[in-house]
Amino acid sequence: MQFLWIFPVAIALAAAEKQAPELPPGCGEASPTTTAPKPDREYGIFTDGNRCHFKVLKSKKRLQLASCVAACPKRNVTAPFGTKCLQLIPKNDLQERKDTEDRICYVGKCIGRECYFGRLTQRCSVPDDTHNYSE
Repeated sequence: MQFLWIFPVAIALAAAEKQAPELPPGCGEASPTTTAPKPDREYGIFTDGNRCHFKVLKSKKRLQLASCVAACPKRNVTAPFGTKCLQLIPKNDLQERKDTEDRICYVGKCIGRECYFGRLTQRCSVPDDTHNYSE
């Protein structure tokens, strides 16, 4: 008789072990499907026929270099002396109009592997990554 009361207790414990524990509110629910906003990019990437990757900015409907060095598969290539280059000026978070994609860039010239900037600025934007394999 003593063992008869142990049998229902053992079955109850076994059933309790198989049940999943209850999660606190908010845990285990499906996560929202919203995505994080894209971080502001500082330049676009242009890939040429030699698979060289150039950092570029768009100004006056043309792509301009944002770096004086292009990353190619076998070696890095330096832009010719005096080539125009641009540097994006960081966004002002207090800017009232945020509906425009145009930003302001410093204008400089490539000397060796560096871009040296003066006081001159012009409107520019960050283009989408593009490629031109026709070369």
